[in-house]
Amino acid sequence: MLGGFLRSLGVPSDEIPDDVAERAARYRSLLADRRMLLILDNAHSTEQVRLLLPGTASCLVLVTSRDSLVGLRALHGARRIDLDVLPLEDAVKLLRAIVGPRIDAAPNTAAALAQLCACLPLALRIMAALALTRIDDSLDDLLIELTELTDEQAGIRLDALEAEDSSLLAVRTVFSWSYRYLPPDAARLFKLLGLNPGHDISHAAVSALLGNGPRQTASLIRALAGAHMIQRTQPHRITMHDLLRSYARERAAEDPEPERRQALQRLLDHYLSMALDATDKLLPSEPQRLLLDIKATERQVVSLANAQQSREWFDAERANLVAMTAYAARHGWPRLAGQLSTVMWYYLSVGAHRSDALAVHTHALQAARNHHDQVAEGRALGNLGLTYWQLGRHRDASAYFTSALAIFKEIGDVEREGNALNNLGVAAEAMGNYPTATTYYQQALIVHGRLGDRVGEGIALDNLGNIAYRKGEYDQALARHHDALLVFEEVGDDQRKGVCLNNMGNAFLRIGDRRQATSCQRQALALARSTHDRVGEGVALGDIGVILHTFGRHRPALTHHERALVIARKIGDPPDEALALYNLGRTCKALRRLEVSLSCHRQALGIAIETSDRGLEATALIGLGETLVAAGKYEDAEKSFHAALSIAQQIDTPYEQACALQGVGDSCQATSRGAEALFRWKEALALYTRLRVPEAARLAVRVVH
Repeated sequence: MLGGFLRSLGVPSDEIPDDVAERAARYRSLLADRRMLLILDNAHSTEQVRLLLPGTASCLVLVTSRDSLVGLRALHGARRIDLDVLPLEDAVKLLRAIVGPRIDAAPNTAAALAQLCACLPLALRIMAALALTRIDDSLDDLLIELTELTDEQAGIRLDALEAEDSSLLAVRTVFSWSYRYLPPDAARLFKLLGLNPGHDISHAAVSALLGNGPRQTASLIRALAGAHMIQRTQPHRITMHDLLRSYARERAAEDPEPERRQALQRLLDHYLSMALDATDKLLPSEPQRLLLDIKATERQVVSLANAQQSREWFDAERANLVAMTAYAARHGWPRLAGQLSTVMWYYLSVGAHRSDALAVHTHALQAARNHHDQVAEGRALGNLGLTYWQLGRHRDASAYFTSALAIFKEIGDVEREGNALNNLGVAAEAMGNYPTATTYYQQALIVHGRLGDRVGEGIALDNLGNIAYRKGEYDQALARHHDALLVFEEVGDDQRKGVCLNNMGNAFLRIGDRRQATSCQRQALALARSTHDRVGEGVALGDIGVILHTFGRHRPALTHHERALVIARKIGDPPDEALALYNLGRTCKALRRLEVSLSCHRQALGIAIETSDRGLEATALIGLGETLVAAGKYEDAEKSFHAALSIAQQIDTPYEQACALQGVGDSCQATSRGAEALFRWKEALALYTRLRVPEAARLAVRVVH
């Protein structure tokens, strides 16, 4: 619900955080300086409303509910206003507005009809809609019929309603009356809509639910809309009032279970087929690469034209897909739950929809374990691991990847074993365990090479390039990235091509080739945007900012780092948030905004420690030390550099060792310990020289003088 409010307030869908607390904070910040009336209709609980309260006196909130919401009054000072039903006169006016002159011709009968509807607007509208279709019957005929039906319905209730409440009895009576006069096919659709696990549904999905063609489906939708039994939410999408949904579900329960399951099977197959087609358009390099257990006969005819249309379909159906996966997992479709999880992983991952990814993959994992499906279990474990890795929970990610690898080895699934090895390498690399990561990547490269899996080979090569970069082997890093780039170009994987170009750009910059670095990063940014890779976009923006910083263009660099930080925070990406903070801190230092710089580096350090990212921790400590030197806090700076040096030596990253040693030397020089400073600078210079990086020439000048 918060997502819908944020969209209404002008926030693009891809900038809406997944974390509920972050959504609430963004929502409140947008309302802070506005005067608005917020209407929260049909609230179910205090908790549901609490997140939508603006927290500012400039906004008025009106909450409607069938429940008392005692907690809202007790905890948030809400004023309760008990509303009665419409006055009889107003109820008759509503009937007149819909039915027309027939109401004026029989005012007493109209009043009696309104009273039988308990003067409730929903019941009145449905009854009036039915009256419009029965022009040959007088209002007296309708009154007699409705009175008889009321007697029949006494003692019967909807699952969620108390029958002794006369107003609710009236609602049920009118529902039943309107349902009785629906054409058989429309009545069938009404019942089936009650089975839909999602909140709303597209016309195409309705066709699947019915097993009908689009033209017949559109006709039935018009019939239900005309009877006020459904609501149109936007073009080609409908929903139902929750009371009507409960009534529809109750009527559907009267049908044989096999018929209900067949309808749901068609609906679930529709979502799976559409999601698979959309993923094929978004990720053409892997057509069914991980979906070999989905038979062609299970795929329905789909009509998504391109990647943009596919992404729009995913955006529109994301909440429903999460609901479908949960329903499938809990109601006897475990295999389909696993397939939905697998098909959705790319969209959820690249779009940074972390909370939805956790929900979908967790449902799939539980279903797989409940039904002893090891293949599905391994895939779900891998997808959960990737999500936790993206959230910066690297130890959790490693545990999931380890479990997935064990399963794939046990069942002899070599291809997925290769994927798990790559994933384990990513987790090990994130925690600074580069030798282990290298071993995993090399094993993955061998496995994918034997299978002829070009995408898997490309991923392993790119990852090995990252390890070479961390070890200071920049020529080797560029060679690995170049080989990976050729693979991604060969298979047409633009998203991974963008990631690879970003990595190449970093390696070029490290050896001082700013022209090549700039070219790579600009290409990476363009590809990230074209593939809607939010993570890639933020990283590329930050790396372009780093290049601008090296040219002394600190203000545009600052803008790039700020944009990168906004993206990382919006999508809930702690590692890249820390990196953006580090880069922002360096540029703020150059602009002599030292307090801001210190704050940025301390935040980056905190995230690095929390996520167990040892490499990032060393980098953040170096940045912190450099700013402390600039601020004249030499003792604290030296401690920071020594801490960074210790970590860099433990994880064997020579560039960071050199930076830390240079920082120690700077601290010594500032505190009149020239001999020690010279010694540390020479140590740093030896490393810089071995690495063949531009810092060697700059530091050599200081050592000579």
